[in-house]
Parts: sequence; C-alpha cells; structure tokens
Amino acid sequence: DQQQPIANVTIDPVQYGQSFTPGLNNVAGFDFYFQTPSTAAVELREFATNTLLGSTGLVVVNPGEQHIDLPAPVAVTPGTKYALIVNTGSLLLGEGPSNPYPAGGIFSRLDAH
Repeated sequence: DQQQPIANVTIDPVQYGQSFTPGLNNVAGFDFYFQTPSTAAVELREFATNTLLGSTGLVVVNPGEQHIDLPAPVAVTPGTKYALIVNTGSLLLGEGPSNPYPAGGIFSRLDAH
C-alpha cells in the first residue's frame, strides 16, 4: 500500500536499505529498480529491533523495475516502521536528494542499528 515512484540516484545496496510504514496489516511483496542483471535476496525486518520477519530467498533480477514476492504474506502492524534490506550484486535506482515519502525512506545500514 506504499510507493515512492521517483528514482533518480544510484544506490549501493551494500550500504543502504528502504524503510516504510505500512497502512495495511501484511506485506506480500515489493518493487525495486535494478540497474544490472544479477541475483537478489530481500529481507523484511522490524526497523526498531532489526528482527527478521521474512525473506525472499535468492531470485534472479533483470534491469528495470522488478516485483519480488515473499513466499507468503508477512503480518505487520500498521503505523510501525519496517525495513527492506536488499542483498544483490546490482546497483539499485532510488530517490536521493529529497524525501517525498515522509513515512519512511532510504537509510544507511550503518546508522539504522
């Protein structure tokens, strides 16, 4: 139920993640913009505690926007902040200079926990 359609900055997924605050009670999948063919695994974590709630396992990704589903929907609490951590060999494309999405955004994994 959340989106951030602006993508104009190359993001190194080794150093960054995406936080979000859901309005619904489960997460089934998400979209990322990959710049090169690669593989990726995405983890869904509670932002405050870093608790792992779900993971995609390894999937093949291609350049462009790609939807990735979790194996099963994961229950979340609306209004609570969560994080998506992308482990991939591809650079990602995201929005960097401003923050058009006040309920979450890009964050440095070094600063998050």
